[in-house]
Amino acid sequence: MYLNKCFTSFSSSDHTCQIYETDREAFFNFRLVSKACRNESQYLFFRNFTIHDRTLLGPSLSSPMLERLRDRNGKTGEYVRHLKIGPFKDEDKFKLEILPLLETILRSTSNLQDLTWRVNCELPPALLNLLYELHPSARSHWILKNRRFHPLDHSLLSSPQLYTLDAEIYATVPEQTGHSLSELAYIKNTVPTGLQVLRLSTIDVDGSVHHAQFQEWEYVKYVKYGMFHFDFQPGDQFPALLELALRQGDFAFTEQNCNLWARATTWERLERLDLPNGTSPQFIASLTNRAINLKYLRFHISTTGFMIRRQYRPYSGGNWLNAGVDTMSIMTRFLASIKSLHTLDFAYEDSETLARYLRFMLQSLHGSLRSLTISDMGGYDYFPMDPLPSGKPYWDPGQYREVLELAPGLEHFDARIGTRDSVVGDWEGKDRYADVEKKWRTAKKTITAPPRVKIQRAKRALKLIV
Repeated sequence: MYLNKCFTSFSSSDHTCQIYETDREAFFNFRLVSKACRNESQYLFFRNFTIHDRTLLGPSLSSPMLERLRDRNGKTGEYVRHLKIGPFKDEDKFKLEILPLLETILRSTSNLQDLTWRVNCELPPALLNLLYELHPSARSHWILKNRRFHPLDHSLLSSPQLYTLDAEIYATVPEQTGHSLSELAYIKNTVPTGLQVLRLSTIDVDGSVHHAQFQEWEYVKYVKYGMFHFDFQPGDQFPALLELALRQGDFAFTEQNCNLWARATTWERLERLDLPNGTSPQFIASLTNRAINLKYLRFHISTTGFMIRRQYRPYSGGNWLNAGVDTMSIMTRFLASIKSLHTLDFAYEDSETLARYLRFMLQSLHGSLRSLTISDMGGYDYFPMDPLPSGKPYWDPGQYREVLELAPGLEHFDARIGTRDSVVGDWEGKDRYADVEKKWRTAKKTITAPPRVKIQRAKRALKLIV
């Protein structure tokens, strides 16, 4: 009686799929109920199919799955919805043994919804055309890392199926005229309007040989204002993105460029913004009252710079500090314009400035946060007998409590101050709205500041609160 009731309740594909995606333990328990339940849920093992060799089990699991997909008389291909290719440690073996099979695999998957390509070589044009011919509604996700100094393929970038572009791009260090060679303008002019996710990191073109070769790439052009600049022009059109990640601080856009970008697209659809090395204040200002539906924000500001080719190139944090404008007001106005930000990951390479920024930022969010991660990006080396200089990475417990008070309703809190101190807490259900003292008691804490440091920090925390 129990078995029949269980099977009746969960035997439909919709119910089984829901169990599989939300509670894996319940799914496997369901499969143990009877042979009929196992047969009913068998297809779910093939909904997400990954071919890779990055783990010990990867090749041993991929091989039998490949054999099942090669069998056009089998039903496995009907079940595959999301096909992921790569990554591979042995790409030569991939090209010899797996790449020739991809045409058969694409033909055997009749209900494909997504193809993710995580191989350092690009998908051959014939297979790209076959994907569009057989699965015109499928979305493609290209993760192109370690390109080995090969030009971007136009057919890949311009494909109407392109949903995600996650790539390393090349550019040269600016010359004395302020110009540099970059792939960004080409990307801006080539990607389809349906692109939803754009994640970019940067690689410097170093050495005279590579520089000469880079100049010969047909699509590369000179741009002004730094290494990585989209060179927007009046009348340009750009996709309305759901996610944008600019993973280097060299994306320091000018005010004019930011305004042209804002006119070329709409930021209202943007839900995730990832700036792990910061950006210019002008870019943040251009998003104010535009990126109002943002749910996730990672924004790190570094106050240092680095040397390259005997030239000092500041991170965007340096531009942020020396912008000649009230950057704290820019950040708080931006956050205040967001309807309901759920996740904030913020870092500043100075613990005291981090505290000042946080107070204004959290007040601007009106309690919408569910997850907060903060850091002073590693802090400084400290010796107990040293005098305490300004900006050393130590917070007293009162400063952590103040952050919790300014962000009620947190489900997750992760604070890393200095090289050793941390406070991490997770709260579910009603505990999300527990008082600050209860959250403080239940959080995992590692605070190693010497007592005299804690006293001095407490005095500074009082000044911050007043």
